[in-house]
Amino acid sequence: MTPETGHLANYGSLQVAVNVVKKGESVIWIGTYHVDLSDFVDTSSILPLTRLRAILSAAVPETSVTECLSRIHCLSIRSLPTLLALLLHSAHTETSIFAKSTNLSLVVIDDLSTPILATYPAGFEDETSRQKQNRKDHANTDSTSVKRTNVLRELANKLASLAVKRNVAVSNQLFVH
Repeated sequence: MTPETGHLANYGSLQVAVNVVKKGESVIWIGTYHVDLSDFVDTSSILPLTRLRAILSAAVPETSVTECLSRIHCLSIRSLPTLLALLLHSAHTETSIFAKSTNLSLVVIDDLSTPILATYPAGFEDETSRQKQNRKDHANTDSTSVKRTNVLRELANKLASLAVKRNVAVSNQLFVH
């Protein structure tokens, strides 16, 4: 599966991104990255540039396409801790990419599920959880689903903080693996 054919769901965010850059504002596109070693398939979520150029070419004069593309800033995130660190840093400093992007109005995270599932894959339980489950009293055991839920809650808080502090819209593309 290639990013061009595998990420059909991101058409909506591409169109929104085009609308934003046409108005002279900027977009940050955060692509997630995970390599599935069992199938040797790269499931990188990158900005589908070919499709973006096609949408832009239909929306603006050909002479404006390059200028519009220069307003889209891409980041590649390879892990959940990196994504959390980026979002924590973004809401509180003036040196982050979010503060430095002129007229930023949209942040797209293309496939938020990838770093979460890579960190907490199906069937994942750490040694502490297994030891607690073997005890009679395991009321404090955190299952993988609870851990994922807590991480999602934290991500939602960070994204809401980013949206409020920077006055930007935040979009997430879901991609079913």
